[in-house]
Amino acid sequence: MKRIFLCGMTGCGKTTVGKKLAKFLSLKFYDLDEIIERRKKMKIEEIFKKYGERKFREIEYEIFNEIKERKNCVISLGGGAVLNKNILDFINKNENYAFYLDVTLEELKKRIKRSFLRPVLKKLDDVEILYNKRKKIYERIKFKIDGNKSPEEIILQILSKIDFKYYKRICEKPHKFYIGNIKEFFEEIKKEDSRIFIITHEKIKNLISHFYDLSRFETIIVPEGERAKSFKYAQKIFKILLDKKADRNSVILGIGGGVIGDLSGFISSVYMRGMRLFLVPTTILSAVDAHLGGKNAVNFIAKNIIGTFKFPEIVFCDPRIFVTLKKEHIIDGFAEIFKTALFDEKIYKKFKKDFDKLTNPDLKTYLKWVPITGRMKLKIVEKDPFEIKGERMLLNLGHTVGHAIEAGSGYKISHGKSVLLGLKKEIEISKNMGIIDKEFYKEFKKIFKRIEKFIPDHEKNNLKKFIFMDKKKKENLIKIFLIKRPGEFEFKKIDLKNFPLL
Repeated sequence: MKRIFLCGMTGCGKTTVGKKLAKFLSLKFYDLDEIIERRKKMKIEEIFKKYGERKFREIEYEIFNEIKERKNCVISLGGGAVLNKNILDFINKNENYAFYLDVTLEELKKRIKRSFLRPVLKKLDDVEILYNKRKKIYERIKFKIDGNKSPEEIILQILSKIDFKYYKRICEKPHKFYIGNIKEFFEEIKKEDSRIFIITHEKIKNLISHFYDLSRFETIIVPEGERAKSFKYAQKIFKILLDKKADRNSVILGIGGGVIGDLSGFISSVYMRGMRLFLVPTTILSAVDAHLGGKNAVNFIAKNIIGTFKFPEIVFCDPRIFVTLKKEHIIDGFAEIFKTALFDEKIYKKFKKDFDKLTNPDLKTYLKWVPITGRMKLKIVEKDPFEIKGERMLLNLGHTVGHAIEAGSGYKISHGKSVLLGLKKEIEISKNMGIIDKEFYKEFKKIFKRIEKFIPDHEKNNLKKFIFMDKKKKENLIKIFLIKRPGEFEFKKIDLKNFPLL
């Protein structure tokens, strides 16, 4: 049972945060002020004007007592509700989670000025008076959260304070893949005799710090984006590791998305001919694809030209971190889930049923689909870990054209969206070669139409140049799996001179 109370000054974002938090945790959301307005059929301002603040507080307390015992919900309280000691004492009880969204006075003034003055604020100068009057009371609330951040980061702070006892071993082979509480993961690896070197971005470091103090480890910061996946940054990291006397028993811990996974895997595989490797994905795409299976690379002219196979000892995912993801990154993860669902008819049926949830996911959706997708990928990898037999090449569905689109755009089009565009093109190739089932083709077209709004246009003129750099190429032939229907594929070798790009 979860009962979460959000408190703070007018303009601190309780309603915005509350709605998003409730959706992510699949809880009900109640706004005390909105309930009062519906019940009295009057705006809060009108109640203040007609009856005065004292009468309003009586109404507020009466309705609070009606809703306070509701279970599995997020309740946003009015700015002055906790002035009532009975309300303050109740929300601070052990079984409740009470959060004070602490916003600086300067930021509050900006927000209130952008919207409108509340009932107890006749002019903007009143904000400071009210702020100083209430702050000591707010400080008595169980948890204080930095409310100056974005709604998503505020939610992440809240999630870090709420019990999360989920733990699941998804796979043990070809490497460990677990889901759970990232704080517990850090506590466990801190017991390691090995020195741990974290590779991450500054932004990710700050987000993870809400769960665990990363200053306990040695941290190497690299810039965001594909430019970090280069020899230039690999050399910088090698130099840092040498200067700090890292050895083969040291651990590289990559925390981030696909770029961090690739760079960390590459570094750990070649420094002193091999270090230990742990990975923590912070995007859906890295959790269901990029961090799994042991492939790594840096870019050289084209994407992933120089790389190795290096299986991590463990990939540990805490999907609460995904609450901070923007829509474009959610769609990137969706792309890999969609691709993987095509490998199995039963999973594909589940995918169709959960389509809307996957494009607008909550924590339950992540806890369901990260294991499904990860398990399917690692099952294929285990059969052909070093892509020798050919079975693992199935995982490249959508990637032959997708990587060319991504590189051709100068990496302006993300990996996930490039894979969706590549998947669409490879479906068309399958149709033109008479392979794809006609009914499935129609169904795919309908599904793709629903996600087209998330995908940008792309230049097609220079794709052939990058297709010729594809790692699956042998002389002038490209090896590719073409889909017949979910769970059924045909392996083809296509002459690159005639590769149907346009």
